[in-house]
Amino acid sequence: MKNLIDFKYLAQFILGIIIIVGLSSFSCSVLMLTDSVKGTITDADTAQPIEGVLVTVETVYSPSQYTTTTDTNGYYEINNIISGGGLVLKAEKEGYITINDGFDVGNHTKDYQMVKTN
Repeated sequence: MKNLIDFKYLAQFILGIIIIVGLSSFSCSVLMLTDSVKGTITDADTAQPIEGVLVTVETVYSPSQYTTTTDTNGYYEINNIISGGGLVLKAEKEGYITINDGFDVGNHTKDYQMVKTN
């Protein structure tokens, strides 16, 4: 009888461990959602696309940083951003005022117009 009681407690203990591990894996996966941001960057005066703009996305709650540059059409896209919180986009190119834009998590299309410094 004692062995049966010990087995019952051991089974409950193992089941509890399995549930805890499962819940912690689930909560980690919820916090590790991925975001994306894409868009076009144009000149504020001419409305022409700007090639070679360095676009950086930083996550607010972790030190992660994602970068790309705009193509000949001024288009950029960054996918699979693991954030768990807000994002900050920075767009910079020599001769233009740097853009800094904060926004919430999710998949976004963010178009910007850059202003020349002179």
